[in-house]
Amino acid sequence: MSIFTNGDFKIMDRVAGRASLSVMPNGVGFSKQTISRLGYPHFVQIYISHKEKVVGIKACDKEDYSSIKFVPENQQRVDSIRWNNAEFLKDFKSLINDEMFLKFGFKVDGEYILDENAFLFDFKKAYLAKRLSN
Repeated sequence: MSIFTNGDFKIMDRVAGRASLSVMPNGVGFSKQTISRLGYPHFVQIYISHKEKVVGIKACDKEDYSSIKFVPENQQRVDSIRWNNAEFLKDFKSLINDEMFLKFGFKVDGEYILDENAFLFDFKKAYLAKRLSN
């Protein structure tokens, strides 16, 4: 019997890449690392602080207040999630004042909050989604 079968151990499902959120001109995306670390949840809640310019995403149950579909219920794992919801896009873009970011798209790396099974994305630390050729 393994020492890991008893107690509070959970196997870590790690994938390559950064845990990030990307905001492109026509949609919002979440990286595989973000989805994996959250445990491939079928539903999430989205939090936004316009004052702090921070977005949070938290795994939740279908019955929780303002739950939003995330990983399709007929799938256990996905490589990425993309939302084309115009209201989310508008809210997320309102946190950025840089015209170049809004034109070409940007990414924000996430900070995982273990106790909440959630990520925080600080939009003050956003960077261009792609390098622009000169």
